[in-house]
Amino acid sequence: MKSNKQLRWSVLGVLIVPVLLFGLLLYAAKSDYAKELRTLANQKAELQQTVDSLRTVATQIEDDISTVSKIQISRIVATAYNSFTWQTNNDPFTTSSGKKVQDGTLALSRDMIQAESDLMHRMGFNPTGAYAYGDTVYVVYVKPMVVHDTMNRRYQNRADIWLEDYKTALQWGRRNVFLASRSDS
Repeated sequence: MKSNKQLRWSVLGVLIVPVLLFGLLLYAAKSDYAKELRTLANQKAELQQTVDSLRTVATQIEDDISTVSKIQISRIVATAYNSFTWQTNNDPFTTSSGKKVQDGTLALSRDMIQAESDLMHRMGFNPTGAYAYGDTVYVVYVKPMVVHDTMNRRYQNRADIWLEDYKTALQWGRRNVFLASRSDS
């Protein structure tokens, strides 16, 4: 027969070992649960940053769409001119808007320039023209230009780019170009 001491240890072993094992399992489970909670909290923070980032991108896209929807594009024939009286009039360095010609001066046909008065309308300008004197127009693949001049009334859907050098104007010749401008209406 076992001694009392051995019996006590046997009973304690039978009782304590399962309690200790249960405690260790509980601690491990609690530790894994805490890790999982931290991991989930980190993932939530990362997802929130991603959502905030996407909101910023979406706002930028909306702004870009708004800007693009206000751009007007026209395909026209463009030629070049110089400050010679045989190409213009008796004051070849002054545009029809009263400005002096310079690099970036653009002349448009009357059908493209908005008639701002009854007199302009009688002179052949278009009441619903897309451009006005002083408008900046982007000649695609060339450069931004400013509408300051008008072509002879016989031309329609045309542009004339002022160039200082006669040979450069001859080299330009006659080309199809795209005009892009912002329509704020």
